Amino acid sequence: MFDCDTNGRLSGGKVNNVINSGCADSFRLDSDGNIWSFATDAVYCIIPNGDPPGKILVPELVGNACLGRCARHQFFITDPTGACSVIVTGGGFQRP
Repeated sequence: MFDCDTNGRLSGGKVNNVINSGCADSFRLDSDGNIWSFATDAVYCIIPNGDPPGKILVPELVGNACLGRCARHQFFITDPTGACSVIVTGGGFQRP
């Protein structure tokens, strides 16, 4: 996490959170400023203030995850044997 001054210059820099289960892949920001990403065991919600990340655990290895529905608040998650969907709270995800 870096500080950004009014001219857009970055300073500081510290680790906010670490995902230890495989490599985090892709990410989306929600309207609350949370970062959502997925690794091999879960979909992670990384909170900007440094609190421990939230997780949506899945029974098998996460293959991929994407967002859907008009409000952009539903995750579709695939694993080796199927797929599931989870609706998350909040104001939805920002458009890329």
